[in-house]
Amino acid sequence: MSLLLPIMESAYTLLDFYTVEYTANPPLLRGTTRRLLTEEEITASVELVLVQAQQHGCRYWLLAGELPLQGYSDALHTWMREDYFPRVEETLPGIVAIAMLLPPGQEVDLDAQGYVQPLDVLRPGVRTEWFATPDSALIWLAQIRERVENS
Repeated sequence: MSLLLPIMESAYTLLDFYTVEYTANPPLLRGTTRRLLTEEEITASVELVLVQAQQHGCRYWLLAGELPLQGYSDALHTWMREDYFPRVEETLPGIVAIAMLLPPGQEVDLDAQGYVQPLDVLRPGVRTEWFATPDSALIWLAQIRERVENS
């Protein structure tokens, strides 16, 4: 059974290296790329996602991409933690759920590469998790949406 529902409203936003699609029912932003992004491109991509999230009032994101084997710099992680995610919390009140979809096989080596489940402990208004399949990510997002809407 697929969790994808008919698209009732859809909007696309493009960068040369990143695409963001918004669907209204259920509310979801999908960010995708077909290649490994530089840190500058990641910064531009997540800023684009935030602008689209603000425009649509969307707190549920499915972001797909690749992680470099050596990881990203401490400066990028610091920027995300100290600048980006506080702005996410400030401009999108409530819980923002970010499912991060990895290419097949990449999730197996996350621990070996030094990656940990991202940033949940650092930002109380942002929940993030890695996923190997779109269906598992969509299930997780639906569970969070249901908890938020029923609380």
